[in-house]
Amino acid sequence: MIERQKEKRQRSLVGTFFAPESMVVNILDQFSDMVILNVLCILCSLPIITAGISISAACACSVKMKKGRGGGMLREFLSEWKRGWKQVTPLWMVMACLLAILLFEFRITADMPGMMQTSFRCILTIAIILWMAVFVYVFPLMSVYQTTRREAIKNAVLLSVANLPKTILMMAVVLLPVLFMLLAPKAFGMTLLFLLVVGVEGIIMVNCILFLGIMKI
Repeated sequence: MIERQKEKRQRSLVGTFFAPESMVVNILDQFSDMVILNVLCILCSLPIITAGISISAACACSVKMKKGRGGGMLREFLSEWKRGWKQVTPLWMVMACLLAILLFEFRITADMPGMMQTSFRCILTIAIILWMAVFVYVFPLMSVYQTTRREAIKNAVLLSVANLPKTILMMAVVLLPVLFMLLAPKAFGMTLLFLLVVGVEGIIMVNCILFLGIMKI
């Protein structure tokens, strides 16, 4: 009799634990959605030219997940991808080319004499930081609001300056895995695996949460 009661209690606990409305099931659902979005974002970014719209679509899906409005992630992602393709891709191409130029210029400063090298590298570092500041805001802006590319860049600059501590935090979230791989080469494989499974979407999700907090939406 006692054993049956214990068995019933255990079944009841397990049933409560894995009930459709339970916190555990909700966390598992969100985690699985993040894994799906992570894979979609990486695969759709492989041509490089489509990286911008892939990030923007992942931002839109992340915002919907955060607000509890997410549906099937594959359908949501492809819908957002299709909706924003023409608007986001030209902006991303310009930003990608600008970053490539800045990194190339930084590379060639290695042949400059001491003081000139220091001066140019300081200027280029500031330019790259400004690029990063725009990068962390512009895709959430374009995924949440119906806005032009010019307005998105303008608002990204204004928001990055007005919310400097959070801007620094958002940039740190993006750069942290890269810095970790550089500073801890032995953990390169584990960090890369984390990024491939859930890390990219994790970065996007954290920054979207910070963005929603800034915009109070």
